[in-house]
Amino acid sequence: MQRLVGFARLELAPGEAARARFAVPADLAALIGLDGQWTVEAGDLELRLGRSAADTAAALAVRVTGERRIEPGTRALETQVTVETAVG
Repeated sequence: MQRLVGFARLELAPGEAARARFAVPADLAALIGLDGQWTVEAGDLELRLGRSAADTAAALAVRVTGERRIEPGTRALETQVTVETAVG
């Protein structure tokens, strides 16, 4: 399965550089278990960075450890994005 979990639109002038940081909550990997409860299962995930799903420039392997049951109404569903711009 593949889905968009965050994005940042960067418009850079010539010679300008920027760094975008994404804090992706583990809750975005949650599944509904056989008991009907939201659960984040241990396992490996891949986060990809790119201009589109068909044009990825980098991939990062992430391992989720342990198992976490999510209480109803408490899922973190937003990826926090910060952008730092620097003239190089």
